[in-house]
Amino acid sequence: MIRKIQQFHYCCIGLFFFFSSATAQEWITPAIEGYGPIIAVDTPAGAPSKAQSYTMIYDLVAGEKKDGVNFGLWKMARMINLLHQGKVSQKQIKMVGVIHGKATDIMLNDTAYRAKHQKPNPNKDLIERLANYGVQFYFCKQGATKRGYTNAMALPQIQPAVSAMTVIANYQLKGYVLMP
Repeated sequence: MIRKIQQFHYCCIGLFFFFSSATAQEWITPAIEGYGPIIAVDTPAGAPSKAQSYTMIYDLVAGEKKDGVNFGLWKMARMINLLHQGKVSQKQIKMVGVIHGKATDIMLNDTAYRAKHQKPNPNKDLIERLANYGVQFYFCKQGATKRGYTNAMALPQIQPAVSAMTVIANYQLKGYVLMP
């Protein structure tokens, strides 16, 4: 009797692992490798449209991190991965990131970042990948100047702008959607 209970127990454990692995989905990063992972989903609700152009502006103001990088940058990578998975063409995606506030330090090159934080900028690789994909970046000169940062301290992919407020307003007037 004990042997039959053990066999039943082992059978249940085996079935659990079989069905768990059969239904488990893998996190992928199809466009921005290593950042903003997604799960491929086959439901049509809320899916990206291949016929739609996506023009978005991200207000990168918070200092929060996700997977070791700025959370706003991580969300940008995730959106690109979602759109890519949805078969939206790269030329249909226009994305802008405006850096200011508590996120200002992400605009710093490794030398300037290391001087302040004693380590290289952990956002540099992601910013390079996003810029190579076509994302435009601006940093707020108002906030950067207040912190003592110069244009020479910025990563080369990030342009100085008069202010974050004016960049966001200008792009919204052009039809860009402000992303949270």
